[in-house]
Amino acid sequence: KRENSKAPTLTVSRKKLVDFCFKRIGVAIGNKFEQKIDIPAWVKNNSDYSRSCVRGLIDTDGCVFTHRYEVNKKLYSYKKICFTSYIKPLRNSVFNILQKNGLNPRMSGDRDVRLDSNKDVVEYVNKFGFHNPKHTYRMNN
Repeated sequence: KRENSKAPTLTVSRKKLVDFCFKRIGVAIGNKFEQKIDIPAWVKNNSDYSRSCVRGLIDTDGCVFTHRYEVNKKLYSYKKICFTSYIKPLRNSVFNILQKNGLNPRMSGDRDVRLDSNKDVVEYVNKFGFHNPKHTYRMNN
């Protein structure tokens, strides 16, 4: 258990597991940022796998938030979805997969891919969904 964290650290040191992930699945060994990792081609080339992959990435490195603002004393409030990564190839792949699924993502700064419109947020939930209960809760509240 780590100090100052609710998440435990789990270390698996089995050579066969590492070899399987590296040789068979295509998971890179080492620092993912330095290696500029990306979604493997075999995942990107399969629509079901690519949607599942993006859902997993957004479940772990994304968020659902409410954008609020006021114009002429009228309050507006919209749900938005954001995926954050400093790894450019990974961000670009998420962007492209969202586009291929009929959504209109937007790059924001040097680390975010966002879905801003209500239509895109609803479409994302219908096509991709969430497995992270925090995101489902934020969508519904």
